[in-house]
Amino acid sequence: MIENTVFTDPNPAITQAVLQAAEATHLVQLDARREDAWSKEDKTPVTIADLTSQAIILGALIQVAAEECVIAEEEALVYDDDERLIRISGLIHKVAGESFSLDELNHRIGHRGDPKHKRRWFVDPIDGTKGFLKGLAYAIGVARATDGELDQAWLAVPGGEELLPRTSGKLFMAAKGQGAWVRDLRPDAPWSRLQTSPDMPEEIRVVGSRAHGRGVGPDELKEAGLQASFLPLDSMAKYVAVATGEAHVYVREPHPKFGPNMVWDHAAGSLIVREAGGISTDLDGKAFDFTHGTRLVENNGVLTASCKPLHDKMLKLLEGCE
Repeated sequence: MIENTVFTDPNPAITQAVLQAAEATHLVQLDARREDAWSKEDKTPVTIADLTSQAIILGALIQVAAEECVIAEEEALVYDDDERLIRISGLIHKVAGESFSLDELNHRIGHRGDPKHKRRWFVDPIDGTKGFLKGLAYAIGVARATDGELDQAWLAVPGGEELLPRTSGKLFMAAKGQGAWVRDLRPDAPWSRLQTSPDMPEEIRVVGSRAHGRGVGPDELKEAGLQASFLPLDSMAKYVAVATGEAHVYVREPHPKFGPNMVWDHAAGSLIVREAGGISTDLDGKAFDFTHGTRLVENNGVLTASCKPLHDKMLKLLEGCE
C-alpha cells in the first residue's frame, strides 16, 4: 500500500548519486557489449556497470562523508590506465556531466574511509548481476549505519520485471523513524510513502531467488493450509517487493557454498522493509548484526515478512523444518 504525503530527503547528495548510478547502469544494460562483463577471481561476474555505479556513489561519499567507513563490493582496477576506466569515464560524463582523470576514477572505486569510524556505509553497486546481464531487474543498494544501527538506506531497481510493476523502475529510500518512501527514477519525480498492510494476506506471495531456489516457501505454506504462490526475482529487490505489497515474504536459507550473507546484500533492503512496517530478521528471529565486517557472521539466513502475523507464522514453520 502506498500513502501520499510530504517527504524531506535527509541526504539529497546520495539520492542524486544513486539516480545517476541507476541511469548509467541501465545504459550499459541496454548496450549489452560483450567486453563490458568479465569474471573476478572468485568466478563471479562483474561488469563496467558495477564499477561505474561504485565510482559515482563513492565519489558522492567522498564529497559528503570522506572520513566515514565504506564497505563496498568492488575493488579498484589494477592499472589506472585500464581501458575499462575510459568506458567508465564516458558513462559518468554522460549521466553527470563531469570529467575525471583515470587515476581519480580508480581512487573513487577503491575509497574506503576510516575503518574505525562510528558510521559505516554499505554499498552494492549492482546486486543481481546475472539478472542484469539477462536484461532483467537488478538493484543498487546503499545503506548507512551509525554505531551499528541502520539509519539511512537507498535501493534503486532499474530494469524491468513484468510481474512486479510497483518494484521495477523505482527508487526506494528509508530513514530511521521517518518511514519508507518510493519514487520513479525519472528526474524530479515526487516521493510517496510506503506502508505495508498489518494483516495476514489471504494469498501469500513468496519472493525468492532464481539462482538459489525457493527455500522454505510456497510448498510449506500450502502444507500448513495457506494459499501461496512463488515470484522469482534476482537481487535485493526482493526486499522492496515485500515493502510495496507485491510480495509478502522472502526467505533465504544459508548455503554452504556461499557462506554467511554479505552485508551489502541486505542492509538497504532490510531497513526499507522495517520502515515500511514489515519485519526483517534472520531465520531465528534475530536482528541483523552489521558490526562484523563484510559478512553477517552472527546471523542465520533471512526472513522478511510484510507483517508480524506472517513473520510469526513463518518462524513456526521454520522451527518445524529443523
